[in-house]
Amino acid sequence: MNRVPELTLEERIVQVEAKLDQLLEMHSNTESGGAEHFLKRENDYLHQALEMSDRQKALFQQELTHYQQSVESLEQQRQELQTELTQVRQILIQQETQIEILRQALTQSQNYAQEIEAQLTQVQKRKEETEASPKPRLEGIFPEILAEKLGISTAEVFQQWRSGELQGWHLGRDQRFYPAR
Repeated sequence: MNRVPELTLEERIVQVEAKLDQLLEMHSNTESGGAEHFLKRENDYLHQALEMSDRQKALFQQELTHYQQSVESLEQQRQELQTELTQVRQILIQQETQIEILRQALTQSQNYAQEIEAQLTQVQKRKEETEASPKPRLEGIFPEILAEKLGISTAEVFQQWRSGELQGWHLGRDQRFYPAR
């Protein structure tokens, strides 16, 4: 329980007088239209509260409109992002397809390179075998001996060779005639 602090006699008298003054004022207000004044003040207060409520309602309506526009804007952005995401996915699928095609082409190129390498190895092996095997050496014939075999003069051998009539023979650097291959 709250204890009322003990007041001095003078303090109690002041309180009682204040209460009496308040009651007298209320009584005189009631007799002289105080109730009407009270009701008018109450009515004014209610009108002010109603006006304030209308202003708050208008503000809330503006906020609601703003939020609705924000929601619509966000929905539009979501749809745009969804469209972009779909496009990015399609691009990724295309790129994955291209990467797969490139991988296949690379594999084919590697296989082709291995085949060429195997062929080069075979060619090198044949070349080494050919170089290692004894070669038949072609012996050149001096123009005089060829002239004797053909029964013509040496000058005629050169003349026929220049005119292309001496087929099957070519003249080497060493000035000997060799059978054409």
